[in-house]
Amino acid sequence: MQKNETFMPPIDIPIAVDSKVAELSLKVPPHWHQRALYLGIDGANAWIDVVRSNNYLLPADREQLKNQIVSVTRGLSVKTFISFGSGDAEMDKEITINLTRENVAPIYIPVDINNKLLRRAITILSNYTSVPLGILGDFEDGFQFVSDQLGQYVQLPILAALLGNTLGNIEGYEKHFLTQLKNWLNPGDFVLLDVTIVDEKWTELSDIRLSHAGHFDEMRRFYAKGLNRQSRIPPEEFLLHYEERVTFEPDYTDVPYAHALNVVDLPTHTTILSLRRYRWENFLSWLTDEFGFEVIAEQRFYFAGEHRGAGAVLLRC
Repeated sequence: MQKNETFMPPIDIPIAVDSKVAELSLKVPPHWHQRALYLGIDGANAWIDVVRSNNYLLPADREQLKNQIVSVTRGLSVKTFISFGSGDAEMDKEITINLTRENVAPIYIPVDINNKLLRRAITILSNYTSVPLGILGDFEDGFQFVSDQLGQYVQLPILAALLGNTLGNIEGYEKHFLTQLKNWLNPGDFVLLDVTIVDEKWTELSDIRLSHAGHFDEMRRFYAKGLNRQSRIPPEEFLLHYEERVTFEPDYTDVPYAHALNVVDLPTHTTILSLRRYRWENFLSWLTDEFGFEVIAEQRFYFAGEHRGAGAVLLRC
């Protein structure tokens, strides 16, 4: 990513700002770990560097992931597309283009805790559809603020999306957020998820992301900057002793038969990131049994040479 890359949304598109999120540059909450990774301009730059790397996803896997998400939304007709954690907005763009092929383009509303990523999403998507609002907010702890802003703009039916394994990295666990989301949505609205999945041959030892070797340079720098925001550990010191400092510890997940591990900085006992791996059929059953969602479409695939992959599912409330 070009470090001087800027995104200037059209001046008539308002951004609703949660004051608690706006103050995060001064102090990161102690229970924020993976959310701390995404704060500030350097957090945005570091994340874009990660997702653009072929070490993150091989080109063929990247294309297949895009195709499967587009496939499960094909033919869908909605009036509002809300992206919870818009990230680099590239997948949001592909979904919007796909939704517009057969139906009227939905309005698009991105929600993110990073101002630069939010502005990026607004700027990119405003070339494809109407963007009435962007929300700088925390949809985990600050869902009430986010939903209050959305209520002024949404048209039914809604497509609410958590892409890029956002659900699998969520800080407060899956059930709490999905309960809030489901209670806010209306019958006939839709939820789109993509998550990391594993097959029956998967083990922790077989998972490249659960080893130091699988942490490529861009990812290590991303972690280093996030840890610095939490514990003030100089990034250079962290990177120099990466293999000695970084370990993997078990974590909790709400989903039956799923696996959860934290990437942890051992000297400070600081969690950097939570990684959850879902068994696809168990994950789908949990969504229907726990929340009453109806599975409209689903697809999965496994990354080349791995027992780890990605699953995408479109749900109806």
